[in-house]
Amino acid sequence: MIPEIDIAGVFISTLVPTAIAALFLTWCLKKLLGAAGAYRQIWHPALFDAALFLILWAVVIALPVKV
Repeated sequence: MIPEIDIAGVFISTLVPTAIAALFLTWCLKKLLGAAGAYRQIWHPALFDAALFLILWAVVIALPVKV
């Protein structure tokens, strides 16, 4: 069962905030890699970005969070 977060009486799946956090981390890493020129070495940037997002999402989900 996926836990839920209660925000003002509305229950939101924990997948939503973790996906938003992973999206923000992906955006930050994309900017850093672009500034470093790493995208010149990547064959398919969109595929790389999608894989990066999924990897970061898995990392964010795996992090232990104490509430």
